[in-house]
Amino acid sequence: MNALLTPLQDISKAMGLPSPGPLVSFLPTLPELPALIMPPSAPHAPSMPASPAFPNVPSSATAVPRNESSGSPASGGVTAGDSGSADDSRPAGSPATGQKQSAAPSQGRGDSEIGLRALAFAKEKIGVRESPPGSNRGPEVDVFTGGRAEPWCAHFVSWCVERTGTSPFGHVPSVASLRSWAEQKGCYLGAEGHRPRPGDIFTMARHDSTGKLVGGHTGFVAGVSSDGSSIETVEGNLGDAVKAGSRSLASLDGFIRL
Repeated sequence: MNALLTPLQDISKAMGLPSPGPLVSFLPTLPELPALIMPPSAPHAPSMPASPAFPNVPSSATAVPRNESSGSPASGGVTAGDSGSADDSRPAGSPATGQKQSAAPSQGRGDSEIGLRALAFAKEKIGVRESPPGSNRGPEVDVFTGGRAEPWCAHFVSWCVERTGTSPFGHVPSVASLRSWAEQKGCYLGAEGHRPRPGDIFTMARHDSTGKLVGGHTGFVAGVSSDGSSIETVEGNLGDAVKAGSRSLASLDGFIRL
């Protein structure tokens, strides 16, 4: 106790304070002093387990959403370079999900769904005739041509395909333009070496009585003979009307498969 009191007396004297002698009786005994100077530390809080996905981050850590005002999606969004499925996995420039799209040509793979649906519309128009005959006009023919007095076999094909709601080429008024479009898209099949299918659009050259090439003709393939040598057809502007007919494969140039 004297060892502790002597420094206290020296400090009190230097500061002009009363001697601590009378307070000695209130000082704790030496064994109790450490407990007053350094109280027992509080028990440590248990450490939080690490997240299995991120070993250095506690599992209770809360993900902070990314700033949407800057254009970044919130947590969980797919950004450039992220992996995962998204509605935007389509090719650039194609319509967003939910919008009507024009189906791509089948390029010879399987039957053409668009072509088969267009063929069904064509069959419904069998019997439509020009009025007067030879005029390329008439109340119902004008529906196909928009009122233009001109050869209308390609108009008829275009009109039927448009009725499906998924025409890949719109309205094409001539056989040459229709074939050119198909060749550019890679869905034109030459008659030699290819077997036609129902729903295909056939094309053929048209010659006058002297054998001179004067244009072309087109229509729908409705059926194919068992030996593949001929086709059944539905054609516009065949004898001034929409008719079912038949043609030999040898008379055709080729087919468009939508």
